[in-house]
Amino acid sequence: MNPLILQRLNMDTTWHCTLGSIKLLIDPWLVGTEVDYFGWFNTQWHRTPPTDRSDLPPFDAVLITQKYPDHCHPETLRALNPQTIVAPEHMIKRIQKLVPEATIIGIKPGTGSLLHDDVHIHLLATPRRRDPIYDAVLLDDGHRSILIAPHGLSTTPEHVAIVQAASPLKVL
Repeated sequence: MNPLILQRLNMDTTWHCTLGSIKLLIDPWLVGTEVDYFGWFNTQWHRTPPTDRSDLPPFDAVLITQKYPDHCHPETLRALNPQTIVAPEHMIKRIQKLVPEATIIGIKPGTGSLLHDDVHIHLLATPRRRDPIYDAVLLDDGHRSILIAPHGLSTTPEHVAIVQAASPLKVL
């Protein structure tokens, strides 16, 4: 069994994760500012510089957990031009416009998607229908699992069932 490795790449939500046989770049925001809606409304920047793109560990795919720009950062995605992106299904068209050459794997709420050989990815979608909509993602390599909930999650019985059926939770 490969070791579980997590490396923080910025002071927001960008991580590099090795789980099973896959290396994921999670919610990359590594360049530029992050703007919510309009610059005059909310602009954020890195006070502590993130890992430079030239120093990124190798990754097989990018995992996007949320629709918000600090998780799905257009400038960073264009700069990285990843080959494979895994994201909630409702984000596919938006990501295709940003990175048209990428293979985009959409994940649906409540269903497991097999990525690579051994990692199941589950989208734990919020029950909210209006903003703010904060989802979570469960990664499971068959030996251990990781729950990524950057903004928390209002759990449902379906979420609880997915987590209980997964391998032992090692990181939250």
